[in-house]
Amino acid sequence: MRTVGLAVIVLLVGLPQVAWSQDPVTAPYARLRAAYADADAGAASLAYSDGALFAELYAGFPPRFHEGRPAIETALSPVVAALGPGTDLNFRFSQRLGEVDAGIWRLRYRGANGQRDSTFGRFLTRRSGDVFALDVSTDATIADFEGLEGDVLFAADDETLDRAYYDQFLGLWTDQVGCDVVVTRSAWRLFVHDQCTNAWRGLARISGARWRSGPFVLPGASTQSRWDFDVAAGRLTLSGDGQVDRTFVRGRPLRTEAIRFSSGEFSLAGELYLPDRADAAPAMVLVHGSGPQDRHGYASIIEWMARRLSAQGWVVLTYDKRGDGESQGNWESAGFDELADDARAGMAYLATRPEVDTPRIGLGGSSQAGWVIARAIDAGAEPHAVLLLGAAGASVTVQEQNLFNTEVQMRCQGIAERDIGLALDQQRAFFAALNDPDQSRVLAEATEAAAGQESISGWLFPEVVDRTDRESWFMVLDTLYDPLPTWNRYEGQALFLFGGQDDSTPTDRVAARLGNGPNAGDRRLFVDPDSQHLGLVSNDRCKGLGDLDRFSAATVGELDRWAVRLAGQP
Repeated sequence: MRTVGLAVIVLLVGLPQVAWSQDPVTAPYARLRAAYADADAGAASLAYSDGALFAELYAGFPPRFHEGRPAIETALSPVVAALGPGTDLNFRFSQRLGEVDAGIWRLRYRGANGQRDSTFGRFLTRRSGDVFALDVSTDATIADFEGLEGDVLFAADDETLDRAYYDQFLGLWTDQVGCDVVVTRSAWRLFVHDQCTNAWRGLARISGARWRSGPFVLPGASTQSRWDFDVAAGRLTLSGDGQVDRTFVRGRPLRTEAIRFSSGEFSLAGELYLPDRADAAPAMVLVHGSGPQDRHGYASIIEWMARRLSAQGWVVLTYDKRGDGESQGNWESAGFDELADDARAGMAYLATRPEVDTPRIGLGGSSQAGWVIARAIDAGAEPHAVLLLGAAGASVTVQEQNLFNTEVQMRCQGIAERDIGLALDQQRAFFAALNDPDQSRVLAEATEAAAGQESISGWLFPEVVDRTDRESWFMVLDTLYDPLPTWNRYEGQALFLFGGQDDSTPTDRVAARLGNGPNAGDRRLFVDPDSQHLGLVSNDRCKGLGDLDRFSAATVGELDRWAVRLAGQP
């Protein structure tokens, strides 16, 4: 591993400790990875045999050879000390022949400016049992690493795509007959939206520039089509599926800019989408749904919305949720107020941009964003416009939403109605005890009644409310917060998009409450009976992304018409 040129590397925190493998083939790599994560040069030297040779042959530096564990530990000590605990070391192989391996390593760390960075190198190793007898390291680039086929050796299921490489594939591509596809990404995979058919595909990586898709949003095991990117030539080729190959060329790119802004004590990182227009534009901050999400959002839904809005003339700000991606903080301990502060900080940042018509800054998002945006309005935000997709936070509490989602999911799994009732009773009792300690006895009784039912054990809340818990969602979020009064007071423009097959949001209940508010005339409520939580076509709320294949044309059309109309208003 490289021991020169890394003096600027400083502490990277927040990654879990890596246990080394008992498999002798992968053991030395796992030992080395764990040692780098723990900043322990002595442990790193144990990945090598007593008489191992470690050679560094980097361009621009004199060759360095270290023989034996003591010499290797001495060579690695300044590197791992500078890196600090939590550094992430991983490997891709180009060849494995007997005891000889070749490939490229990647070292992720946090640089002197506090932002994450990576460095790469080629390795040629020879193993002796479960340790290295020879390790030769030379120069490599991110393109070399990502160009190799196959997964990384460790943590392949949640391998984060490097922005420095994969962002070059994003954006608009146009085929021979003028049909556009838009490539977006989540933290882990690329997505493609065919704007002629509204087909939406998540892609599975073959290599950095070669991906495959199946018949549904999630690629699964079966391959239907292959996507080959040639960025240098400005070409994307779609092959397979028994059809004539489609060749796409780069469309006119949206202008994007990586930005940072402050929310209280935290620095948040994000992306600014800038439309092709000469005058000051309306703008929108897009807010996340629940859980860990970067600036692209769950299944890239935030980036998808951002690109649609920007194509219609909006400036759009997306950002990594606090504690995710390149943003500071901790989303797990952030309630609606803290998340709302981040959204308001995004609005404040947009107000500093010359491209933005400052009286026309709005807030949008999907799912949990409804509660966050309502809370931001409660705290003084005055969004010119609001756009919500599948947001239960348009008129129900978190408790109501959770009970609805639990019932739907349990029924979809075929759990007996009696057992569903026991689980819902226990959840209701937990919420009651959460908000009134005098209800603890009721919670204990409901938990006892549900005990022993193996099919519902995973659906039950704790039998005792732990009021010292500062990270479980039900302790962090205000489960009784009712956003409906906020929306009834809100006087700006609003579009609420819902699906009749939403498994997370009780659409009928939400729509009925929203439709009767005093400001109902200022908001557009659109319900597509044949779509689900993210606006995908569905005839069954039990279907997930592995069963669905396209966006609802009605929902997409409604969003576009609203965006165009408001983009043209002064």
